[in-house]
Amino acid sequence: MMSRKTFFASLVGLALTVILLAACGTPEPTSKVLRPTATSAPATATPTQVPTPAEMLMTEPTSSDSVLSKPTRHALFLQAWMVINDRYVYPDYGGLDWEAVRDEYSEKVANAASDEEFYDLMRELVGRLGDEHSSFATAELVALEDVFYENLEILGGIGVYLSEADGELVLVQAFPDGPAFEAGLLPGERIVAVDGVPGEQFSSFAEVVLAILGEVGTEMILTVRSLDGAEREVPMTRAVIDLENALVQGNVIEGTKIGLLTLGGFDSPRVTELVRETLVELATNVTLEGLIVDVRANPGGDIDTLLDTLALFVDGGSIGSQAGRKEVYDLLIPEGEILPELEGLPIVVLTGSHTASAGECFAAGMQLHERATIVGRPSAGNTEYSSWHELSDGSVLSIAEWVYQLPDGTLIEGRGVQPDLLVELDWGLYGTANDPQIQAAIEVIESK
Repeated sequence: MMSRKTFFASLVGLALTVILLAACGTPEPTSKVLRPTATSAPATATPTQVPTPAEMLMTEPTSSDSVLSKPTRHALFLQAWMVINDRYVYPDYGGLDWEAVRDEYSEKVANAASDEEFYDLMRELVGRLGDEHSSFATAELVALEDVFYENLEILGGIGVYLSEADGELVLVQAFPDGPAFEAGLLPGERIVAVDGVPGEQFSSFAEVVLAILGEVGTEMILTVRSLDGAEREVPMTRAVIDLENALVQGNVIEGTKIGLLTLGGFDSPRVTELVRETLVELATNVTLEGLIVDVRANPGGDIDTLLDTLALFVDGGSIGSQAGRKEVYDLLIPEGEILPELEGLPIVVLTGSHTASAGECFAAGMQLHERATIVGRPSAGNTEYSSWHELSDGSVLSIAEWVYQLPDGTLIEGRGVQPDLLVELDWGLYGTANDPQIQAAIEVIESK
């Protein structure tokens, strides 16, 4: 799982994908969450002064004064080393001689001149794993994160899915009824400035994203470049975004009898029911000749929700397992839940480089059971997931403790689900009507 204690480490990875959602009522993370980005927790209090999201990410309070004794530092280091030694998902530690690493860093920790240098060494130690799912955060950073969560109630977004292309932010999707949707932003348009600050002045994609987030009800202005190259300023008001409505969307592709189900994640336990309702409604309105399930922007979510959703398409069976150092859990699809409306219907699943974790498990399950043709690009290959361990000083060590494997034991970590039909393109640059991957999926269905 990825707990909220690793939220800041997760934000650093927003350069790949992000959904700008806030105070959206996502469930508390559980041990069955398979997702590389954090979910939110309910707001509990409102401090007098609230740091902006950008301030929270970009600044970590530090002190030049040393308050940890050398024995305490050594004990903390050994505590972290032992957690990784005992629980890290790969027993070869990614090719590292972990005992040699202990000896190396034991000497470095003993020679650290300050707490700040010690904590830098702790981050460096975890970084040696070469694993984006593992991280270290000081107690101060964890406390700052708590301030963020205590204020989710007053933080808002604009309801978009963004990608990065050619060094610019590209709008992939604006969620219905969100501020961006209401303001008329279209897929393929590019955000070139936030409140007058050009994109090139931000140090990272994540920093731009956090500049867009802010207090619910506050105004902002995005400078947007249209598909024809013209730029315009678009004012909008930050708002609470309904996550569930954003996660599941369905329609019939214009000029066809093919349904398009956009499945944006498994973060809510209601996703399965929303998928069921959406597909039944589509089948009621038109005699479907095929279905495209788009998981290209699906970063994952809860494993039980994933399996329950798969059960609407596949009647039972295994999609593999979650494997740890000492335990393996089978991932079994429930039986008797398949939708009769889908019987005999050709299905295509669209995947891409932003399809991650449980999103990849969905695609893998459909492919394993020969229920769908996979079209698009390989998925992210991001199927490790983390658990967090609080150390004695209040700092937090998050490590990759589990990994998804296929029924034969093969990992897709690092390589992803491979499409049956490879269509290489940046899909975020196209609207639905002109999306070559959707067009390829239509051709696959029409050939059945």
